[in-house]
Amino acid sequence: MNEEIMKRYRHPVHRGDVEEFSRSCRQRQAGEVWISEGDNLFCGDSLRIAYCLRDGRIEEVCYDGYGCSLCIASAECVLDLIKGREQEDAFRVTTEMILAALGDVKVGKSRMKCVELALTVLREGRQES
Repeated sequence: MNEEIMKRYRHPVHRGDVEEFSRSCRQRQAGEVWISEGDNLFCGDSLRIAYCLRDGRIEEVCYDGYGCSLCIASAECVLDLIKGREQEDAFRVTTEMILAALGDVKVGKSRMKCVELALTVLREGRQES
């Protein structure tokens, strides 16, 4: 594993309790709360992603779950890449952008689902009521 992956895995910035994040955003009226979740059955990874959307822009982000170092580091990258963007623009984040953020790491075909889980989860989000 490269240094960037291990740094992001060992010292996550966006990891937190999605339920608490959602409750806090609603209480502070920080915007619409969007939550999604998904699994990578091949590797056993599982993620939940939440974000607060205000005036079409993603202002706050959070995720929880578990997974291999590549999955968690990729989730950190995805949240870094979407924070501050318009929601529509955030959905344009690509696998290549994640790999670049991880230091242009080369990932084999079998591990690509670990990299892409956070993107898949992000794109399946739904607004919480």
